[in-house]
Amino acid sequence: MPSQLPFYEWTPAWLRDAGIVLLLIGQSFVFGLSADMLPELRGELGTITENIKFIIQANAIGFLCTLPLYYRLRSFLRKKDLLLGALILQLVLALLAGQIVAVPLLCLLNFGIGFTKCIVTLDMIGLLMAWVNPTNNRAVFYGVYYTLSKPIALLADLSLAWVIHQYNWHYAAWLSLPAVLLSIGLTGLLFHGGRLVPKVPLANIDWIGALLLTLTCGLLAFTADFGQYYDWFNSPIIILATGTLLLCAGLFVFWEARHPQPYWNLKIISQYRQIRVGVVLMLVLCLFIYSSSLAKQYALSLVGSDAWYLSKLTLVTLLAYLISFPLSGWLLNRRVSYRLLLGVGFVCYCLSYAYIIVTVSPNIDPLRLYPFYFLQGIAYGIILTTLSTFASSNVEAADNPHRAFASVAARSVIGLVTVGSIWDNALYHRSAINRNALLNRLTAANEAFNQQVKGYAQRFMQMGMDKQQAQAAATQLMTRKVDAQALLLTDKDLFASLLLLALVVALCVPFLRSLEMHNRPKTNEYPLV
Repeated sequence: MPSQLPFYEWTPAWLRDAGIVLLLIGQSFVFGLSADMLPELRGELGTITENIKFIIQANAIGFLCTLPLYYRLRSFLRKKDLLLGALILQLVLALLAGQIVAVPLLCLLNFGIGFTKCIVTLDMIGLLMAWVNPTNNRAVFYGVYYTLSKPIALLADLSLAWVIHQYNWHYAAWLSLPAVLLSIGLTGLLFHGGRLVPKVPLANIDWIGALLLTLTCGLLAFTADFGQYYDWFNSPIIILATGTLLLCAGLFVFWEARHPQPYWNLKIISQYRQIRVGVVLMLVLCLFIYSSSLAKQYALSLVGSDAWYLSKLTLVTLLAYLISFPLSGWLLNRRVSYRLLLGVGFVCYCLSYAYIIVTVSPNIDPLRLYPFYFLQGIAYGIILTTLSTFASSNVEAADNPHRAFASVAARSVIGLVTVGSIWDNALYHRSAINRNALLNRLTAANEAFNQQVKGYAQRFMQMGMDKQQAQAAATQLMTRKVDAQALLLTDKDLFASLLLLALVVALCVPFLRSLEMHNRPKTNEYPLV
């Protein structure tokens, strides 16, 4: 049994292995407040969408800002104590999730859930790596880890959506409780209380750096979420938030560059080329990941509230994940070129966007969306596995926590927040442009438009409305049709932009020679966590 596994000696191998998988699955069902709850939260809390988005993003910020601290806590506390403490706090927060209605308290609650998820998830990753990958091969690990975690996360989101649809968001928040209780039971029953590593005191932790980092992330999320709502720099609130953001970010960089034990060692950006390249490509990947929300919106316009159809789209993505993640890990382990795999991934994105542009129309068969979701899942699996393997290769053990921070920051906070803001603004402005263009064509001189309005008005009059009411109802119906048509044109415009971007990246990847930095055993013989 690997020394990293903290199980009692009497624990049989099958129970130990099942316990690791169940603990990892359990964290996928610890939701906090997520984007799937957004309509229900907005309606029940009586607040604006931007507040809800900020609450949701507090979870990712809590996860990121806890990551450097985790590496100190695991050397100070016994593994069992650390896990049980985080899981018990998780249980309390999950119980509170359906009770609190104040926006600031919900932000703190979701931040706390992100804090606990960071501790538990990273510990589970360490256990999984010690079990399935004792040689610490990066390609093998990411192939196995993503094959388990990503499909499980999809199924968890599907369960969450079903609970919200059947009940409400309170029950969705409480869906975490069985998973947390199972995790507490497994940890208490199977883990011994001994120490696996020498105790390292919690002295000299850079608490000022941690505070500045949290403020920077929070201000970035606030500016991105509320910029459009307050009309960006025409608002003194956004100007003040942006100025404070720049001040906190500048102080963070200044402080970390001079601290003997920085919370995040900024020097790794200049020391490791693979981190720079990996972060840039990960941010590009976030643009493509976010396009799934646009596709989902289009699918909803076709099928309305058909939950079963949307679940089938999820299952198509699940199938793509079960193919792409293990296949990518196997190919990377066989030393297949990083450039080749990334090129294939971005070409799959190109094909998916070309397909959806040709397919998008008001009355298509929803079944024709399946190839789009399948290609998107294949592309995501290939690119994420390849980038994760590449970015973690040839990094010294002491620098690995800071490398992990850069990867998580690029994907979960910078990518999540900034890309989401870019998408919302692009969707808003492009929809307005297309809507105005359509309305300008619907004038009194447009005979086809007048005939259609007259036909609708006659139908409403046959239903018992008077002439004035029928005319108003017909005009309102035509306005909804214009809005739907404007959204359809906007979808095509944005998918075309993504097609162009994916094509440019696919053509550039073969020329990035730094992508051929393969694993060297001497620098990768340590565990990732």
